Amino acid sequence: MTETTYGNQGRARNGAPGRAASRGDGAPHGFAPLAVWVQPASPGAGNPGGTVRGSAVGSAEGSAWRALLRGVVLLVVVVGAAALWQGATELRRLEQALPAVPATPAALARTGSVILAADGTELGRLFETRQEWVALEDVSPHVIHALLATEDHRFYEHAGVDWHRLVGAAWETLWGNTQGASTIPMQLSRVAFPAVSERPLAERKVMEILMARRLVRDVPRDDILEWYLNVVPFGYSTFGIEAAAGRYFSTRAVDLSLTQASLLVGMLQGTTLYNPIQRPRAALTRRRVVLGRMVTAGFLDSASAIKADRSGPGLKPSTYDPTSSMAPHFRDYVQAFTEDWALRNGFDVHADALQIHTTLDTNMQQMAVLAVERQVARLQRVVDRENGLSRTSVRSDDHRLQAGFVAIDPATGYVKAWVGGLGYERDQFDKVASAHRQPGSTFKPFVYGAALRSGFSPHYLVQDRIRTFRTPGRGRTWTPTNSGGAASGRIYSLEDGIVWSKNTVAAHLMSRLGPGRVVKFAEDMGIVSNLLPVPSLALGTSEVTLLELAGAYATMAAGGMHRPPNVVSHITDRNGEVVARFFPEARQGLDAHTNYTLLDMMRGVVDRGTGSRIRTEFGVRGDLAGKTGTTQHNADGWFLLMHPDLVTGAWVGFNDQRIRFKSNYWGQGGNNALLLVGDFMRQATTGRGSPSSAPLLSTRSRFRPPPGYRAPERPVYSEPAASHTREDLDT
Repeated sequence: MTETTYGNQGRARNGAPGRAASRGDGAPHGFAPLAVWVQPASPGAGNPGGTVRGSAVGSAEGSAWRALLRGVVLLVVVVGAAALWQGATELRRLEQALPAVPATPAALARTGSVILAADGTELGRLFETRQEWVALEDVSPHVIHALLATEDHRFYEHAGVDWHRLVGAAWETLWGNTQGASTIPMQLSRVAFPAVSERPLAERKVMEILMARRLVRDVPRDDILEWYLNVVPFGYSTFGIEAAAGRYFSTRAVDLSLTQASLLVGMLQGTTLYNPIQRPRAALTRRRVVLGRMVTAGFLDSASAIKADRSGPGLKPSTYDPTSSMAPHFRDYVQAFTEDWALRNGFDVHADALQIHTTLDTNMQQMAVLAVERQVARLQRVVDRENGLSRTSVRSDDHRLQAGFVAIDPATGYVKAWVGGLGYERDQFDKVASAHRQPGSTFKPFVYGAALRSGFSPHYLVQDRIRTFRTPGRGRTWTPTNSGGAASGRIYSLEDGIVWSKNTVAAHLMSRLGPGRVVKFAEDMGIVSNLLPVPSLALGTSEVTLLELAGAYATMAAGGMHRPPNVVSHITDRNGEVVARFFPEARQGLDAHTNYTLLDMMRGVVDRGTGSRIRTEFGVRGDLAGKTGTTQHNADGWFLLMHPDLVTGAWVGFNDQRIRFKSNYWGQGGNNALLLVGDFMRQATTGRGSPSSAPLLSTRSRFRPPPGYRAPERPVYSEPAASHTREDLDT
């Protein structure tokens, strides 16, 4: 059978004009003749040869249109090809710009560091953003079900992009019903990678798709889910489900209930819009949506969803509060120490999840806090009575007594207890390491120690009388007196001079030694503050801190071996690997024989001198030595006590040094600061009145004399100081 096709003139290809090929049944095959469609004009109707002429015009016009059409098609093809080539090039560029997938995403989390006591008790946290990484198995199933049902119910099926959802969302958005279509991998790409989130909108959307596909290709699904749950924001600089559980409900991610989990997952749609603290109604409305989707996805039955929907938000917000630490001032000191170390060693304490293991003993710290609070309250009542204040009176901060307390292990230099003040919420100024105050008579052991090192005997005799001393080259004089302004005229040995804290004896020794020797001795023992080499230094007129003073006494308790006070034993990283250890560098500050003689002299302070209330009032037993101290006009009260296993020190006073105890009795260090140390030592040696009810220090410990030690012999006679009234001081 021959198929015939009709042209413009109605001529068949086989040359038979006007004839159509027919099928066997006589019916025409193909199109109808052109004559049926276009009737040719009559030659006699004012258009001679009209048929031929119309045909030529039609042919020309058709050719023009076909040429135009071919041009348009060619242009579209060229432009389309160029666009496709440009799009492919841009796609390759964006794909090459994708960030690498980290092998351990947890290592990138900005997790703050934690400060721990020696037994692992948390003392504080250091963070700018709150984030704690938690394994997927440590997340409540309610969280996972709510997340999958709400954010990505085909999470385990798609290849990173849910195209069905994407097309549907685009169609709904086109009709004004804006919907999101980002899958969990796409959201993770935006949240976890700044290289994606910081791009312009169009580029960002493309990179989200590309990165999501890469994540699904390279990372197991459960790991993606864990990663996502640990980095999504929940407001208040809180990132991840573990931190959010603590921030909003004071619990852990593994313990989140259905109502709590659905509320937190609902926040992912907008942490500000659905903030349960600021906008509880909106948050509960969003929670209802989450619960409904959990029912639809088959994770929850309707009855449970209705029950959960009827409950309130159940918030129990928690924010890190330094005042909640058992040692807030100590925490601040450790933070400054660690930040300095981190800066020098390439760490970030706010992001690297360091574990800072300190030397603090929690049992001793509890005893110290109790002792300070108990005894300062007792002394505050004295201050109130002296100033005419009743219990109902409003006490100004100026008349609020302050105190500092510190305890150091002399064998290691480790700080065991630290009370930097009272009322941290009102006063963050640390009285242990930051407050520089005159130490008064607690500085005298350095004068006596310098005398012993220079060859003086503890039995050297000095008359207790008032003298005027002149400083060569300065044209100044100095006339020290004892407490109360009088002198007895009696003869005192150096040992008795320190036991009874005679200013006249210390001043005489300074005149014989010169301030330079005393400064050198104090520095050898551990004093680091700048000491003015003036005669009055004998009575403690140069300011020091309680921490360095206790550290210097720890040198005496350690047989003359100085170890700087140390607050951090070691630091570990987020994986538990030790990145730093801290060992105080030991050096011999004083030879052991001279040191033991000095310490033996100071035993008398506690046994029969100005520090005897330790024995008589608090009943502390054992081998003890110490020194009381009081500054001019009772502005500062001090007491330092040495036990073979622990050195304790306390300061009592006011922030405003113009405010003082009005009575000379209560203004003495032996009657104020000693009470804090006495209370603590009673707890530590007997357990009485302590939180643990167990003793921490043995009363059987002894200061042992060094091998070959021989006590200085008492001479038959020692000539007292000369009777002249003016003595020159060597500078």
